[in-house]
Amino acid sequence: KLVRQAVRQAINKKNLIKTAWSGYGLEIGSFVPPTDPWYEDLSTLYPYDVNKSKALLKSAGYANGLTFNLDLPPIAYATNSGEFIAASLAKVGIKVNLKPIAWGEWIDRVFTKKDYDMTIVCHIESNDMAIYANPAYYFGYNSTTYQGLIKKAASAKTQEARVENLKKAARLLADDSVSDWLWLIPNLQVAKKTISGIPLNTVGDAYTVDRITVG
Repeated sequence: KLVRQAVRQAINKKNLIKTAWSGYGLEIGSFVPPTDPWYEDLSTLYPYDVNKSKALLKSAGYANGLTFNLDLPPIAYATNSGEFIAASLAKVGIKVNLKPIAWGEWIDRVFTKKDYDMTIVCHIESNDMAIYANPAYYFGYNSTTYQGLIKKAASAKTQEARVENLKKAARLLADDSVSDWLWLIPNLQVAKKTISGIPLNTVGDAYTVDRITVG
């Protein structure tokens, strides 16, 4: 946990977003987007702080540093982030070996066999906090407390109780630094001014064509 926290505090998310995604993106600090009622801005829980990162590594017994492999699937947000993350972690004594891999290898070795040190991938499924409650999932997170919160949220009889439990679950994820949520990727769309009818807030990869007009 201390090492994971150290990794989070070694990366300047604002600069990463500028470098890897042209500034388009939002720091969130956990696995919840601002559109969910249980969202809480946890981006300042483990803010960028090189000195604190080094102190955490020392407390974890890695004052002399350590080495990780970072598996990068062939997609821009991952490959664009690799060099920045490697350089950031090098400043606190963590050596990162960048490993570009094909999607087939990522699915087989990383996702299925859970054979990896670090990787970058975007999760876009809606209301998917329950995946962290599955210890067999490739995150490998096994917290009975978290699992209990997700169960309570699923069986809650009121929206207030559901929101309360999911908010607690999101904070627990952030406290445990299960992952480092680099940024929330926006759904960017580009169209000519002559095209109208494109949904402004679509969450899918397809359009209903009969609503789109040209001219």
